[in-house]
Amino acid sequence: MLVAAVSVGCTLLVTTLTKTKSEPSAEQKAQQSFEAPDSKPEEEPEIPQAETSDRGFLIKRIGDESALLKQDGKTRVASWTLIGIEVDATCTSSYAEPPQNGHYVTLSFDVNTYEDLIQVHGYPLSLTGNQWQYYLADGTLWNGTPTSTSTYSCLADTDTLPNQIGASTQASGKIVFDLPTTDGILAFSDDGWRSGWEYPLKEHPTA
Repeated sequence: MLVAAVSVGCTLLVTTLTKTKSEPSAEQKAQQSFEAPDSKPEEEPEIPQAETSDRGFLIKRIGDESALLKQDGKTRVASWTLIGIEVDATCTSSYAEPPQNGHYVTLSFDVNTYEDLIQVHGYPLSLTGNQWQYYLADGTLWNGTPTSTSTYSCLADTDTLPNQIGASTQASGKIVFDLPTTDGILAFSDDGWRSGWEYPLKEHPTA
């Protein structure tokens, strides 16, 4: 039985080798002709460049994700997505005060942090506070503070984004700003204004 199996195997091998030396059939030629254009590997699509402002900050709009990355430039340690803008926002707190600068504006975010956040970043993520600046529509940096004292009493605690977000955490909420106009640009930086993200308000339909 073993000799027969080997013999059959040899016969098949010889048949295969012999067949490859023969002229291809008309059907094979047609198939080769049809498949030839697809023989080249497809080119991978180019990765679109992120849109940046004249200040060198990344421009973000509703639905866009922002992120803090590791040194490899790919791995996220934290990310946040803008999910809404409300111009001349209505306060929900029972002890809310009128805006000091003219207009309450809220940005709503969904936030995700990852296990390496503290190790890489050094501290929890904070999207609130003095990390924000406001540019008027003509590009002039506004001298005021976008987060005035009255912003902290506008929304109920359940509506606001937590001040600090630790590693491996999901969070959602709003940040309140007190602004002189509603057609400028809110800018956020987490590294002393060497880089950051900008959120244009003038493109919002109610601005």
